[in-house]
Amino acid sequence: MNHSFNTEIAQEIGVIPAIMLEHIAFWVLKNKANQTNEKEGKYWTFATKEGFQSYFPYLTTKQIRYALDKLESEKYLETGCFNKSHFDRTKWYTLTEKAEKFYPMQDKKAEEKNPSVELPKLANRDDKIGKSDLPKLANRADKFGRPIPDINIEDIKKDIDIVPPLVPPRGKKRASRIPEDWKPSPQDIAFCQQERPDLDINKVADSFRDYWLAKAGKDACRLDWHATWRNWVRNERFQPKPHTSNQSVDDLIQRSGRLIFGDDYAAISAS
Repeated sequence: MNHSFNTEIAQEIGVIPAIMLEHIAFWVLKNKANQTNEKEGKYWTFATKEGFQSYFPYLTTKQIRYALDKLESEKYLETGCFNKSHFDRTKWYTLTEKAEKFYPMQDKKAEEKNPSVELPKLANRDDKIGKSDLPKLANRADKFGRPIPDINIEDIKKDIDIVPPLVPPRGKKRASRIPEDWKPSPQDIAFCQQERPDLDINKVADSFRDYWLAKAGKDACRLDWHATWRNWVRNERFQPKPHTSNQSVDDLIQRSGRLIFGDDYAAISAS
């Protein structure tokens, strides 16, 4: 895919804004020739920033936003909102007088000799005025969509000197849900034994896993499950370990009686 730009505009505001202005001007002039998308005496085109990115895959969303803001602040573009639904915030774009001098209206006969793509009258079948991204195919005969063939992208990349792509910091951990087969690691078990020897590790682990598996939403994600386990253990209520003695029932009765009646239990049990 090839994109072009006006060098005079590029010298003033940068290469990327110039490329995007060329693209927008193409569609505005096309709509003007076809008498479509006329609002307030001007002809417009529309697209979301995500829609623009499908045309400019070598640009980030941040670069596209910067370029559009630059074109508007430097009075090359005028924006509007003519969507039918009040919650639809898709922006509409038209050329200002400053930009129009770089893009004179094409001659109608030349237009007929070299037909290019027409924007569909209905961008959205459910919306009579059309509110969606620009069409994916700029030329029906071109499967890859080439509305403005001129300069190779590799030449453009060499001149890009604004807004470097946003690169996420390396090594940054992302929160995740607890694995369905989660089990405490040897370190987790050792911590529990040292910090809370009163707890039954198996019961605490089952309770911990079931709780976090059942939890929904962003609160169910954690950066460090080992740290979450340690906090869980610290805050767990007292749980006496199960009695594992091999004492007989009679021994348990004798022990209980002594706890209740003290030294008098021997006399009571003998009578």
